[in-house]
Amino acid sequence: MGFRQSTLDRAMFFYYKDERLILALGAHVDDLLGTGEPGAADEIMDQIRNTFDFGAWADSRTDEVLEYGGRQIRQKPDGSIWLNQEKFIKATNVTPIPKWRSSTPNAPLLASELTELRSVGGCLHWVVGQTRPDLAAGTSLHMSGQPTVDSLMQLNKLLKEAKASEDWALQFRPIDLERARIIVYSDASFANSEGLRRRFGSCWWLGKPDGLEKPQDKETVQVDTGRRLYVREIFAEALVFGYVPSQSGRLPADFMPMAAATDCRSLYDLLTKDGSLSTTQEKRLAIDLGGLKETAAEFDEQMEQLAEVYKWVDTHHQLADLLTKQKPTRLQRSILDDGRIALKSIDPKESHELKDDRECNLG
Repeated sequence: MGFRQSTLDRAMFFYYKDERLILALGAHVDDLLGTGEPGAADEIMDQIRNTFDFGAWADSRTDEVLEYGGRQIRQKPDGSIWLNQEKFIKATNVTPIPKWRSSTPNAPLLASELTELRSVGGCLHWVVGQTRPDLAAGTSLHMSGQPTVDSLMQLNKLLKEAKASEDWALQFRPIDLERARIIVYSDASFANSEGLRRRFGSCWWLGKPDGLEKPQDKETVQVDTGRRLYVREIFAEALVFGYVPSQSGRLPADFMPMAAATDCRSLYDLLTKDGSLSTTQEKRLAIDLGGLKETAAEFDEQMEQLAEVYKWVDTHHQLADLLTKQKPTRLQRSILDDGRIALKSIDPKESHELKDDRECNLG
């Protein structure tokens, strides 16, 4: 039919007309999910429908809810896409823990309780990976290490929280992808779980760039966790006709430029200040820093303005902090519901005066 198969994700297919993207299809086993330009894409979708035998066919323009892989997808009048797992969460059950067991939170689990913990944890892991990043930190923390009665109690609390907000959805707002900018916050916790394990979390956003100095004009949609290069390359493969990742050369610097934020001041200084990377005694870290600088060369070939690519953010405004440390889940849902982040340059010396607001201040 003339589709081009993605080289990065072999389950994705793109259809072009006059070198312009008309339709994108995703496949999972024998299910298809597509989005495209009304009219032009409809002609291709009709061909697909007539070629293959589909048990069910749904269209967001005529059906209120689309079902795909256990997820519910809704398209709102403003064009935004809402994604959740309301039905799955509603069908889960919370098994009460007897008082005689809850009174001994540090006791090891019985065989039946261990089975229950794996069941609850499995349910939470599934929704965390698909639609509920607000539950990620707690699920990870209480599913690691030697499980105790308290572990099961905490997971039950998270499941109750999920059920209390079962209709909450990730919202993907329409933006101009050809003018979009990638913004990522990354955070790591040090030895905050059993065995001195550490955790890493990253929060990815896609937004129009003209709002950088005008917070009230900045619109963003959340991009699930992943790697920046993959995100940029797969969008390039879809939007730039004939582009093949790893074969077509470097993308233009103005194609989805990136700003990456960390609250680790020493890391930021090593990345952005002039001087040899050998100033750090940890050679493995020096190699990682060199790789980060090479990545920035995609946007700053001479690597003379690394502070425009890598940003320092004070811990108070570190959005990814919610993915590595257990905090009230409503905080992340509130940020995602708002759908906006405001980037504002400040003097790092003034960071101690910042108050608890929605603006994410970058140095």
